[in-house]
Amino acid sequence: MISKYSIFFILLSFASACKTDLIKGCTDKNSLSFSALANENDSSCIYGGIGGNVSLKAFPKHHNLETFPTKVYLAFNTSDAPTNLNQYSLEINADSTKNFVEIKNLKPGFYYIYIMAFDKADQENVLGGLPIKITQTNGEMTINIPVVE
Repeated sequence: MISKYSIFFILLSFASACKTDLIKGCTDKNSLSFSALANENDSSCIYGGIGGNVSLKAFPKHHNLETFPTKVYLAFNTSDAPTNLNQYSLEINADSTKNFVEIKNLKPGFYYIYIMAFDKADQENVLGGLPIKITQTNGEMTINIPVVE
């Protein structure tokens, strides 16, 4: 006959075996410091945005040739393109006399950049975008953005 104390210890053993250890870390996939192993958020998440010391220079390239940006959109803390322009975090009117746009004071993090540009050789508007991951905490980062008709 099994005593009630035996049942208690069996249940206690089973509960201990099923218990998951807490692993603290960043549990937000949109954070630069996301940890897939973490199951308890410890407020260590690192997010992109304005207020940092990184300058991003983006060069739109049409058929790998120079184009001139007219408008740039930047979404913070995502690697996915927003579904409409109102969902971007930042909108910049570019200096159309330059073949790049510079976005200053960025923090490390994930971004999605979308550029509208003009190809003077083909006399047409072109657009494109891509996800960006900034890991540096200061300095300048240069990227080429492929743009198409």
